[in-house]
Amino acid sequence: MESKSDLNAQFANAFYRKLENQSSPSWLAKLKMLEGKKGKITFGGIPHKAYWFDLKRNHFSIIVDVLNEVCPHLGPFNKKTIIFQENEESDAFKPLQSENPSETFKLKAASGNSLSMEQKQKGAHHKVKSDGSSSFFKGMLTSGEESPFEVKSDEPDFEFKLESFIAGERNLLAARACRAVTEMPGSAFNPFVIYGVSGSGKTHLLQGIGRELKTRHPELNVVYLTAEQFLNDFIHSIRGQKMNDFREKYRNADLFLLDDLDLIASGKQVQQELLNTLNHLRQKKKQIVITSRDAPSRISQLTDGLCNRLESGLVIDVGVPDMNSRIEILVNKAQEKGIPLSNDLAEFMAKHITGSVSRLEGALTRLGVHTTLLNEPLSIELAGMNLRDLLGKHAESMEQQRPLTGSRDLLKERILMRVCSHFQVTEKDICSKRRDQGVLKARQATIYLFREITMMSLSEMGRFFWQNPLYDPQFPEKGLPADEV
Repeated sequence: MESKSDLNAQFANAFYRKLENQSSPSWLAKLKMLEGKKGKITFGGIPHKAYWFDLKRNHFSIIVDVLNEVCPHLGPFNKKTIIFQENEESDAFKPLQSENPSETFKLKAASGNSLSMEQKQKGAHHKVKSDGSSSFFKGMLTSGEESPFEVKSDEPDFEFKLESFIAGERNLLAARACRAVTEMPGSAFNPFVIYGVSGSGKTHLLQGIGRELKTRHPELNVVYLTAEQFLNDFIHSIRGQKMNDFREKYRNADLFLLDDLDLIASGKQVQQELLNTLNHLRQKKKQIVITSRDAPSRISQLTDGLCNRLESGLVIDVGVPDMNSRIEILVNKAQEKGIPLSNDLAEFMAKHITGSVSRLEGALTRLGVHTTLLNEPLSIELAGMNLRDLLGKHAESMEQQRPLTGSRDLLKERILMRVCSHFQVTEKDICSKRRDQGVLKARQATIYLFREITMMSLSEMGRFFWQNPLYDPQFPEKGLPADEV
């Protein structure tokens, strides 16, 4: 009888053998078989939801063939029984609990590392639900659909590592201070407050500290949550007359990590409880790390007592990444997501897309969607056309300098061609007023892609589809099922 690790190794070998015989994108090699039972196989390693469309359209049959070859007893295999998780790495998973444990197995990679599943969550002690389904379109689960599993964990799950934080001239001090905290927790800087604008890397550093200390000292009781979660827990404890349990949970922490302090600035009672918790932890020499969008002294509704306690430690501005750091962040993110980003394009985006790193990542994701769906190489000209809303005046300048080449019309033609091929309809069907299910789904998909890729306005789409600029099209969030992507 073959072992579970043998089964997983057979799938990996057969899958990669088939990939060698055809031209395949680099991100496809990251696909991992995570968990399986009769009628349900779960895969991870997909860098981003945008790749699901290409995976299901062009490579799904290969996966089905390999599964039928190595584990036919777990079939049948189709788009309802095969599930894809977004960007899940092997060391982040814990096993799912099945109603029939004999049908569920935890796969192991050839190297022996565990590949069991866990749904990621931000705050400790809180339930997180996942539908486990894959959808390129956001928020398109049909109403009333229940999540197939639920995870509750007493241990926080940290997505970010300190070593992956790109430290430049402006945030080098913050990065080194975080390192010092991991070397001497409870004594270096306590409490340690990191503040900065949204998308500057505060949560990255906070999670990096937690991950580093938990790795070095697995026995530590680490509490990681947002200020909103702390507030909600406080309110529920008062209503349920369980304040003793509340205090025991947070005051027994060896490492207390609180994200987004600003969210409780308007509550006097919860601030007092937080102050008491911090005083207790500091007296026991337990490390405290807190993030906020502004320095404590600049948060207008923060009480004097809490402000003074926070300022008794180290308060540091994480700063906004400089140009070189922004370029490096883009290049690293592109590699993670399998997006072919040139150095020139990375420099162009870092220079002309101002604001937080989150805006840069959003721009990169948009370009990734474009190159995946339309199989068109990325270029500065293409970025200028697709990122007009982020580039501002520079986009207008590029538009004036660029000759009228009809690029936008070409994009629309390619989108229509792909959608018509996928849904087996005609362009005439999509632009008609027919509302039967197949045509409606194809029309919704076209509208979504027009909006995301060509940045067409509602009035432009009204003219395109129904020759009526005042018509408000029904967007796909209102009912396109995930299985139709």
